[in-house]
Amino acid sequence: MEKNITAGMKMTPKQREQALEFCRLAADWYLNNQNNERRPWGGIGNSADQGRFLYQYTPVTGECRGNGVWGQGVGIMGLLALAKRLDWAGEPHRTSAFAAAKYLMSLQILDARDERLFGALREGTPQTPWIFPRDGATGAMAFCQLYRETKEEEYLYRARIFADWFIRVAMGKKAWPCWTYHFDKLEADRRDPALWQAGAGLMFYYLHRLTGEKRYLREGLQPIMETYKKIYDKSEEEYATRTDDFAAIAALGACLLKDDRKLLECVRRRVKSTLASQDADGSCPGLAAEYIAGLTWHNFCQFVRSRKLKDRLAPCEQGIARAAAFAPTIQERDPRDIRAYGGLYGQSTFGVSRGIIHHRTTGYALIFMLRTESGTGVTAYNIFGW
Repeated sequence: MEKNITAGMKMTPKQREQALEFCRLAADWYLNNQNNERRPWGGIGNSADQGRFLYQYTPVTGECRGNGVWGQGVGIMGLLALAKRLDWAGEPHRTSAFAAAKYLMSLQILDARDERLFGALREGTPQTPWIFPRDGATGAMAFCQLYRETKEEEYLYRARIFADWFIRVAMGKKAWPCWTYHFDKLEADRRDPALWQAGAGLMFYYLHRLTGEKRYLREGLQPIMETYKKIYDKSEEEYATRTDDFAAIAALGACLLKDDRKLLECVRRRVKSTLASQDADGSCPGLAAEYIAGLTWHNFCQFVRSRKLKDRLAPCEQGIARAAAFAPTIQERDPRDIRAYGGLYGQSTFGVSRGIIHHRTTGYALIFMLRTESGTGVTAYNIFGW
């Protein structure tokens, strides 16, 4: 296990408390809107949505949408991180994360009669007949995090069987994840590779760290990263103003396990391009891009220090500070609407719209701000600490 050698950003005591309050409120958005018997959605108890978070909420119309596999995963990881940071005061967040995990488990197919189905996660509900495998990988990352925190073997088993399905079916002979898999047709939608799909490699990195099994590298992370290197040059310009869904962090994980100059150079270029695209107010082009980029910058800084490389880190640290200053500006602080309170507005590039409270910005910002405030103890979207 690599040594954690960096602390949180340099903050005054007041700034640190402000950041932690931001995280508490973001977490409260999940807690206040989670479906449970005490506060059932629509006033209807005995629901199959037990433990489910909101995906988004539109304050003007009151319209809501329930979360799916990757959103449950992000919420679980964020709540577990905050619970650890708050110690005994984090028990409500820990309880909420475990309830969310039960809904996440309900999405997994355990019918062993067909290996094309067994272990897969459904996208939204237990009836959804398809999955974006990259989304499912985030759900499996949450299972890894749950196992890391509890040592309950069921969580590790769930992550393993999904990863096995991912290698066997989603990747298959192409050794690269398909865009979509349809369970009703037993059919994969395979298009040209896109950089964001490589973010699934982080699931294999975590499983290798937890189990020591090299097959997760040999059959999962390494093939993905080989394709990532091949397509990076022709995709770089396109992704300069788009999020990469944590692909650069997965690439850094691969570099941490094995020196790869070409792969590291791809990450360096990605870091440079995201810093160049950041606005002076801290926002970035793309959905919740400042927090995805910010977590990449955090990992890159720690990687450089751990390897004693000569990269200049001041630009990354300044980018992190700007993103941390931007996050509170899009958080709803009016307590009169419980569906909005504590959540962040999202689904717009540079965060310019105030139309939708969205879990994407809320969850990613929660994890990013915790990492910024408390340092490397936050292991979600972190290649260190595993």
